[in-house]
Amino acid sequence: MISSEGDYLEDEQSGLWKKYYSSGELWYTQTYVEGARNGLLKGYYKTGEVKRIEEYENDKRIIGECYTRSGIDTVYYEMYVIASFPGGEKARVKYFQDHVLYPKKARREKIEGMVYVSFYVNIDGSINNVEILKGKGVDPLLDKEAIRCVENMPTWIPGSIEGSPVKIKMITILKFSLLE
Repeated sequence: MISSEGDYLEDEQSGLWKKYYSSGELWYTQTYVEGARNGLLKGYYKTGEVKRIEEYENDKRIIGECYTRSGIDTVYYEMYVIASFPGGEKARVKYFQDHVLYPKKARREKIEGMVYVSFYVNIDGSINNVEILKGKGVDPLLDKEAIRCVENMPTWIPGSIEGSPVKIKMITILKFSLLE
């Protein structure tokens, strides 16, 4: 099953792109110029009625409208909303600053590095499936601490697609550095 189709020009999306629902119906069309969204995005219900129309200039939305199945204007909602840490990015950074405990043995052995951790934010904002990305760990001591901190994060604000909550895979990087 094709999930999307379109053309590339010099390794950038170009022209009209089509994205399909997993069941095969047209979900939306979007025009790209030199890899940036430009022109109209038209989204559709699975039954073919227009669901949204957005206009873009240089990858920025300038107009956005949503419609009911019967074509009546309704409250606009974002097409894609990424899951977010409560309080935003600064709060996420502060959480790790306050909760990461550098393992004593790793300090003594001067083990440093960046640990890449993947996890899922579920539709209720809970976190699960926390693991080190393959080949992106540093040392078992640091990897274990990174996993502990991610598993203990507070409940996130879930992501959504077309206004419905969705499970989203995320990646965070924790840098362990010994400052002298």
